[in-house]
This record gives sequence, C-alpha cells and structure tokens, in this order.
Amino acid sequence: MNKKFIFFFIFISVFTSPLKSFSSDKIVFLDMNKVLNNSEAGKYINDELKKKDEIYRKKIKELEVSIKKDDEDISAKKNLLSQDELNNKITELNNKIKKYQEQLNNNRKELDTLKLKYTKVLLEKLKPILSDYSKENSVSLIIDKKNIVIGINDLNITNDIIKILDNNVKKINIQN
Repeated sequence: MNKKFIFFFIFISVFTSPLKSFSSDKIVFLDMNKVLNNSEAGKYINDELKKKDEIYRKKIKELEVSIKKDDEDISAKKNLLSQDELNNKITELNNKIKKYQEQLNNNRKELDTLKLKYTKVLLEKLKPILSDYSKENSVSLIIDKKNIVIGINDLNITNDIIKILDNNVKKINIQN
C-alpha cells in the first residue's frame, strides 16, 4: 500500500509540474474570418472580387441571351429549314452552349484564384502585425477562433488586430 501511494504521488507530481509551467504562458485567439471580412483591406478584397464577379455575370448573361435567341430561332424555323441546315444550326447552338459552360467554369476558377492571391497577400501583411502584437503583449500563442471549442472573450484579440491592420494596410494590390 505504501509503495502504491509513493508511486501515485510521484506520478501526479511529474505530470502536473509541466502543466504549471505552461499556465504562465499567455494564449489568445483570433477570428481570421472576421479579420478577412471586416478589416479595410478585407473589405477592399471583397469589393474587388464583387466587381470582377459582376463583370463576369454580365458576360454570361449576354451569352445566355444569345443562346436563348438562337434556340427560339431554330424552333421557329425548324419546319422551314432543310435537315442539313437544321443540323448545322443545332451544332452551332451546341457549340455556344459548350462555350457558355467553359466560360462559366473559367470565371469561377479565376475568381477563386484571385481570392486566394488576395488572401495570401493580406495574410503576409498580417504576419508581422501578429508577431509585433505577440511581442508587445507577451503572447506565447495565437490560435484561430475556428479551432477553439470554448474560451473567454477576454482572450479574443480580433478587434485589436483589425484596428492595427486598418492603420497599416488599407488595400491590397495584386498584379494580374
């Protein structure tokens, strides 16, 4: 019994002493989504992406109108056209539809690529800000909020980082 007690005491001492040394470390969390969406630079990125998306939507809408017009034209003239002419018109329409689908996919890919580029540049600008913040405030670890199960709001530094980021970075320039 005495040996078990000594073993248990040593076991508890060994595993609780490292925990005490970590308790003095300051750990905070940051909501990266909020930073990316609510900072001046993040809002600029979202505005640029919306502008680009609107341009793409207009082009796609023009293609849709053209396809619909051609389809109605074929339907109206199908009894008047020879079989060869009808087949040619249908082939042309199918090619337009294929071009439309390719354009849609290309637009989506380009928007995704642009978003990744913009976000990467913003994150590069954010790294030194986070590093300076952690040094000035004796922070040992900054964790993204999405990886936190529960935490007190006093440990949330999101608004502080947004203010610092807004003072340092207003917009992101990307060379296309």
